[in-house]
Formats: sequence, structure tokens, C-alpha cells
Amino acid sequence: MGAAARPITDTDMSFLHDLSSKSVSPIDMDADLIDPRHAPLLKALIAVMVGGSIALVTVVLATPTEEKWRLFPAIGIGLLGLVVFAVYLVRGMISAVRLLIVGGWTLVTVTAFFGEGLRSPILMTHSVILIFAGWILGPRACAQLFVASAIAVIAMTVSHNSGWIATSRPAADHLVVAAHLIILSLSVVMTLYLVRLFRQRHVERRRLAEDLRRHLDAVERRERYQRALLDNFPFAVWLKDEQGRFLAVNQALADAVGKNSPEQITGMTISDIAPTDLATHHDIEDRRVATDGKPRSLEQTVRINGVERWYESYRAPVTLDGKVIGTVGFARDITERRLADTELERHRHHLAGLVEERTAALSIAKEAAEAANRAKSAFLANMSHELRTPLNAMIGMTALARNRATDPQQIDFLGKADRASRQLLGVIDDILDLSRIEADRLSIDHVEFHLGRVLDDLVALVDLRVREKGLRFEIGIAPEIARLNVRGDPVRLGQILLNLVGNAIKFTSSGAVGLRILRLADDADGVLLRFEVEDTGIGIAAGDHERVFRSFEQADASLTRKYSGSGLGLAISKRLVEAMGGKIGVESEPGCGSSFWFTTRLERVAAFTPPTPVAEDEMLAACAGRHALLVEDDPMNQAVARELLESFGIRVDIAADGRQAVEMVRQGAFDLILMDLQLPDMNGLDATRDIRRLPGGWNIPIIAITANAYDDDRQRCLDAGMNDYLAKPFTSSSLLAITAAWLSRTTTAPAPV
Repeated sequence: MGAAARPITDTDMSFLHDLSSKSVSPIDMDADLIDPRHAPLLKALIAVMVGGSIALVTVVLATPTEEKWRLFPAIGIGLLGLVVFAVYLVRGMISAVRLLIVGGWTLVTVTAFFGEGLRSPILMTHSVILIFAGWILGPRACAQLFVASAIAVIAMTVSHNSGWIATSRPAADHLVVAAHLIILSLSVVMTLYLVRLFRQRHVERRRLAEDLRRHLDAVERRERYQRALLDNFPFAVWLKDEQGRFLAVNQALADAVGKNSPEQITGMTISDIAPTDLATHHDIEDRRVATDGKPRSLEQTVRINGVERWYESYRAPVTLDGKVIGTVGFARDITERRLADTELERHRHHLAGLVEERTAALSIAKEAAEAANRAKSAFLANMSHELRTPLNAMIGMTALARNRATDPQQIDFLGKADRASRQLLGVIDDILDLSRIEADRLSIDHVEFHLGRVLDDLVALVDLRVREKGLRFEIGIAPEIARLNVRGDPVRLGQILLNLVGNAIKFTSSGAVGLRILRLADDADGVLLRFEVEDTGIGIAAGDHERVFRSFEQADASLTRKYSGSGLGLAISKRLVEAMGGKIGVESEPGCGSSFWFTTRLERVAAFTPPTPVAEDEMLAACAGRHALLVEDDPMNQAVARELLESFGIRVDIAADGRQAVEMVRQGAFDLILMDLQLPDMNGLDATRDIRRLPGGWNIPIIAITANAYDDDRQRCLDAGMNDYLAKPFTSSSLLAITAAWLSRTTTAPAPV
């Protein structure tokens, strides 16, 4: 058999390349030109050659007149046939044919040279051999045989004409030689042209075959991918033509109908694989989709093997050039989902009932909690009022008595009474602060302040207590920290420091109390500070470090009797630090003192100038000769406030309730109104609203004087039309400052809400 043909390139297509290189033959390009089925023809030709050889030898020997040299070509034909047959058996058909061409050319040429000369049979044989040589051996071999033939013809003619070689035929003239050469040339040219034309067509056919193969490979891959895609769907998928025949299905559908492969269903209709009622239903749905040209989906029950199952199906039209040519769809078993939905719906209704019950219970609990919170707030407000009101009278009366006392012992008694009153006020403030924190009503201010001012106020508050106990108060603060201008809540920061330093002084009998401030982090917007308060006091056991920050607790219950205190200071400080975004802790051992610390971040602000304190003489000058209305129902607080206001040079009228205050404002002119909130008959807020409605009532400053505890009480006062707020108990200086401030300027009151 022939070898596989090698690929053909464009270089192989030129005549020059055909003649100058070992170019391939048509047989090399397409071995199928010599089909193995042609082997009997070759064998017949070999048999003819061998038989003809024997016959020729017999004729030559049997005929006395026949020239004996003819034995040589006759024998040569037989030998060539035998050799060709041997090569066919060993090397195959193509090699045998090639040998036949070369051997035949050699035999013909030798016979013509030494015997027959240039005759028509010789010419025809040469031409045929050259043509076969071009197809079997290739253009180059064909050209080489042509050159060899031309040389042989010329040499033969010269030898015969010169008598060098004797022949049985007359020598050919020059015209015959030329004709012989021309015919051979035409045979070669025609052969080369036909071979080249064959090669061009072969290359084009090969390219088309490769394109077709690639296309078929792509189609096959696409079909495999599509098949893999369809078979990987966990539900049945199908494609039908317009007659309802299945064009493609997946393995899930084949499994559902009891088939081994999807190919067994291809070409069938739904009637071939499903019960009649189900098939009829599917046909109706397919026709509806094809007619409407719109997809449809539905859920239906199907009884399979006596068991009812739920299926969801989807169908869509398949269109080509605007015409519906079939449908595509899928179906999947949704029985489990429907059962789950049914169960879920049952649970949902059950849960809805539970939610309604729970909601009702929560609503009742919420209303109860809100009612309890309102009751607690009202109780705290009332308690604040009931406690602060007599305290205001006690502190005020004590201050008035001290101002008039001359006896040193009396002054000492009054001072102790004042300190006891203020200590009680501190406990009340702590309880109210803790109540605000627990009710989530404690607000943190963000105002600009100078850190050094907070430290100065702290020193002023604790200096006397430090000196009374003979302690040293050491402050370790870098000057640049003390000069910081920041934004935060200076009141709460001072409250935390006062609690920690106050505790350190209380539990330290000798030695020192120290305050140190460290800068932990600093950037363009803020600074993180760590405040540390150290003492040389009794210390705290490690197991009590957490407990000291709980409400109403100290490290040792016995300490409460020895050192007194409510146990609220550290609990409030912890809540305040956390509300300011910091942390608080303690490091201590019994007998080795304690170190309380907390951190807080404060925003940096540009340098600012705090308001310049107004001199007392200027404030008294602003109050002198002015007329004020004091609205207060408690006789002692009336007396205290009246005494203080008159000491400022203010003429005072008193109203015991809100309705009386409104009537007095309607009948007279006042420069200032000091209004309590909790009044009989009409409260201070309603009285303020009525006053604002009076002619000229807008221009009278109204200052709330109340013992109510929460910050939103201040907002309620402002919303009612009041200008400012002064909490009880107040001091002479705080009362002077607020009255002088409002009497020294023209006021336009806010509109009441």
C-alpha cells in the first residue's frame, strides 16, 4: 500500500520548483490514485508480460527468418515482469508500478537503440512511459526521463547514420528525429501541466476537507457540550418540532420514561412515552405556546405508579426568521417543595398566632415599662424638687446667717452646717446622675474649653480638704498639655477628676495625693489623654478592683462606717468615662496605695479666648434699681431669694402661684421674672406661655428657678418661652451672675411651643 500523502505548500506549485527539486508526484499527494483494488490489473499486466515474453521467444526460435536479436527484448519483457511481481510482493503496488515504468523505458530505449530504431511504436511507448512517469514518479523524474530519451534518440540517430551500430531498419532522417523529439516534448509539457493542475485541485480539495473536518469537529464538540449541558440539568428538558416530535431530550427525561438513552426518544411524540390524558394535556399546552408565541409555566399533579406527584413545567416557543418552528421546555418534580411550602404555611400561621400573642404581651410589657419609666422619672423629678427645695432654703439661710454672724463659734457652727448641707447635696446629685445614666438620659456636651481651667477649678475645690488633712497634692502635668484648647465636656471631666481625687484624699491619712496627665496619642483632630490619680492610702485588694466600680459598693463594707460615702462616685465616673468613649481602671494593693486611671479623647480646637468674667461691681450696677417678680410657693425659698435679690439692689415682688404671676404682670411692669416650675393652681410653664401672650410680655426676661433633675427640663423651659435656667440650690454668686446678665441687655423672648 502507498504511504500517507504529505501536506502540500504553495512553493510546490511552481514549474521551476517542479523541475529543480524533488517535487512530489500525484501518487505522493494521494496514494488512493493507485487503489489496492487495482492489484488484479497489475497482476494481469505482469502475466501478459511473462506470457508475451514466452510467446515471443517461441516465435523467434520457431521462425528461421526471424532475427535472433529479438530474443533479447522478448526475454527482457519476461524478466521485467517477474522482477515487478517480486517488488510488488515485497514493497507494494506503488513501488512495483514505478519499477515497471523505469524498467519499461530502459527496455524500450535499448531495443530501439540496438534493433528497431526510431519507429512509431517506439515513439508511442516513450510518450506513454513519460506520461506515466509524471504521474507516478513526479515531474522531476519525468523531465529526467525526457532528457535521457532525447539524448538516446540523438545518440541512436548519430550511431545509425554513421554506421557505428548496425540495425535491421534504415536509419531515421533528421525530420523523423525532430518529430520524435517534439512529440516527446509535448508529452512532457502536457504531463507537467496536468500534474500541476491536479496538484492545485488537490490542494484546494485538501483545504476544503480540512475546513470541513474542523467544522465537523466544532459541531461535534458543540453537540457534546450541549449534551453535557442538557444531561447535567437535574430535571427533564426537551426540544420539539412543530409536529410535536422530540428533536432533543436529556438523560433525566429518558430516565423518567424508562428509556436507557435520550436517543431512544428522539423522533417520538409525547403520546409514545406518556399516558393518554397526560399526553393530551401536553399537546394542548404545546399548541397554545406555539399559537400565542409566549412562554407558559404551570404546576400540576401527575399520578405515577399510584402516587400523586407535583410537577412544574415551562414551555417557550422556538422561532426562526419570525416563524415558530417548535417548542422548548422543562419539567421538574416539586413535590418536596410543595410539601415544604404547605408545612411552612402551617407553621407561618402558627407562628403568626404566636407573634400576635407575643406582640400583645410585649406591647403590654412595653407600656408597663414606659409607665414605670415615666413614674420613675416623675418620682425623681418630684424627689429632686422636694429635696433640693428645702436644701436651697437651708444653704441660703445658712449663707445669710453667716454673713450677719459676728461670733466665731457661731460662724464655725454655720460653716459646718453649710458643709453638711452641701455634702447631702452631693449625695442627691450622685443619685440623680446615676438615675439619668440608667434611664439613658445623660447627655455629654461638646464645647470648647481650656484644659488648664478644669485643673485650676479642681485645685480650688480640693485645696482646703488637702490642707485640713496635712497631705501634699502633687500635680505632674507637662506645660504643653495644660495649655491645650480642646472640645468636650469640661463639667463631666471635672466631675470625674473630683470623684477620683476626692476618694484619694478621703482614704489617705498621710503622705500625698498625685495627679498626672499623659498624652498617649496626638493627631491633627484630637488628642488621647490618660489621667492618673495616685495616693498613699489604704489600698484595695485585687479581688475588689471590679467591685469598687459598682453602684452603692465599696471595697469593704466596714469602710462605709469609717470613711462614710454612698459608694456612687466610682460607679458614676465609670459610666461617664464610657459615655465619653474612654476606659477606666485601678491598680492597687492593700497598704500600698492606689492608682486610678482613665482615658478619654478630646478634639483639638484653635486657640480661643474664654469670656472675661464680669466684675461684681459691674453686675451689681446692672441690678441696681431694677424691678423683679419672684414666682415661688415655698416661704423659705421666697425669703432666701428675696433677701439675695434685694442685696443686689433689686426691688422684689412675690407671687405664690402661676395664675397670680400672670395677673401681676398684666397689671404692672417688671424688668425680670424668676419663675419656679412646680406651682399650685398654674405651673410655671403655663404661666410663662400666658405671660408671653400679654402685651409687652415678649420683652421680659423669664428665668426658670427649679429643682427638677433632668436636662430635658431645661429644654421644656426654653420651649415654653423662658430665657434661661437656674437649678436649685443656687448660690448668691450664681443668682447674681444670671440676673445681671439678663438685666444688662435687651431681650426678645423665643416663641413658646
